[in-house]
Amino acid sequence: MCGVGGYYRIGPRTPSDTRAAVRALWLALQDRGTHAAGLAVLGEDGGTPAIIKAGAPASHIAKLATGAAFAGHLPPRWIMLHTRHATSGSTANNLNNHPLGADVDGPAAVCLVHNGVISNKADVLQTLKVEASRGVDSEAALACVRAGGVAKVAELCAGSLALVWNVGADIHLWTCGSNPLVLGCLASGGGGWLWASTRAHLEATGLTFGQIFDAEPEREYILTPAGLRRGKIYRQKRQTVAAVRWQDYGTGSLRTPGRLDFSRPKKGGPITAAEAALLGKPPKPRKRGKLRRQRWDYDLGGWVYD
Repeated sequence: MCGVGGYYRIGPRTPSDTRAAVRALWLALQDRGTHAAGLAVLGEDGGTPAIIKAGAPASHIAKLATGAAFAGHLPPRWIMLHTRHATSGSTANNLNNHPLGADVDGPAAVCLVHNGVISNKADVLQTLKVEASRGVDSEAALACVRAGGVAKVAELCAGSLALVWNVGADIHLWTCGSNPLVLGCLASGGGGWLWASTRAHLEATGLTFGQIFDAEPEREYILTPAGLRRGKIYRQKRQTVAAVRWQDYGTGSLRTPGRLDFSRPKKGGPITAAEAALLGKPPKPRKRGKLRRQRWDYDLGGWVYD
């Protein structure tokens, strides 16, 4: 898994502690990946974004990168954050680290961060007639976004995805549902929005939010200078794994809280109701062990089982 986060300015100013909050958010996201880290920033509308990234934990570059992001005479329009837990593409090649960029020196510059795994990168690039230029699977999402936005992502990409990318000064956010994504609106200080992988990451900033909510699976959200707009729902058409929603984490419906397990149980073994629904079969009742009685042992000075 990886961590995604960021900040979007609404209006001419930002809370005075935004710079420190962005840095705190980035450092908090390290619990989702320390193999690499990166930041993309747009200083002024109509300008081109800058990317700072390295094959190192966010703690190694956060102070330098956030300082550079806020060095302009105006606060940045947006900042995009990523912490990487690498699954494909060596972190030694900085092209594989996020944010991924395309045409970053031109008016059509695109920066993108991805949390998840895309299982059919080669097929996607072949369909779009795009030649691979890096090893990371997220290159498929970047190619789709450039070709047709999130509609093309939902049409072609198989796997798990939570995506954030820009179109000029606007920020687009979308999750297929298997990877968490949370948005929060600042309560004061000129307004603005932050997003992160989880609510806990947003709360780590120390900022005061008017509201925090989970992104609706498969719905696109767009941040513009005028505010947040809820876009259309784009259903993912290709899936190679069972679609267990990330909201099920910690509810007891998954075998390991916070981790998805798509393996079939051993023949004849018990399964949960959620797993049964995925496999299309009724669950077998679990055998409960007998309760053992405890007694106090004065010699041992503690409770023991009979």
